[in-house]
Amino acid sequence: HLGHVSTWRTSDESKDQAYLELVDVFAFALSGVIIQEMYVALQRLDDHNTWKDYSIFSTNELIHMLYLRFIDSSKERCGYKDAVNICIVLSDRLFGKSKETLYYMRLAKLELSKFRNSRGYNDPDVEYFKNWNGKEDNVYLFDMIGKIELDGIQAELGRIYEQVVKYK
Repeated sequence: HLGHVSTWRTSDESKDQAYLELVDVFAFALSGVIIQEMYVALQRLDDHNTWKDYSIFSTNELIHMLYLRFIDSSKERCGYKDAVNICIVLSDRLFGKSKETLYYMRLAKLELSKFRNSRGYNDPDVEYFKNWNGKEDNVYLFDMIGKIELDGIQAELGRIYEQVVKYK
């Protein structure tokens, strides 16, 4: 994911996919924070001053910090809290998206995960089709953002999925 930084600045579709990958990294980092310090994590997100500390680093330095955190365990790592804050800065800097949008996207991705699991995504006896008519389910999710409330995402995904599966 993080190794494909050059694609983050090309076409709109790859930029959208790169943003979804950043949302995934944000989710991993946030999960780590929550595991370590559940209540402190939410307070930290609400503290407008903490994430701005990372704005002094270049974009490449921030991406490298995330790479070390999640990919290369042989090097010194940044903490989960730092990774959350770095994702917030990158969300704004690379994609023009606020921390609120990043958090909302994480909630939307959780809805996609629930949808996948309800359709057997992690069940070896059930075939879940992640690509629908040549587009990954993540792309369909991204297209829904701003058009559908969070509580309607699973139903809309289901509607689209049933049409795709019908023709497989």
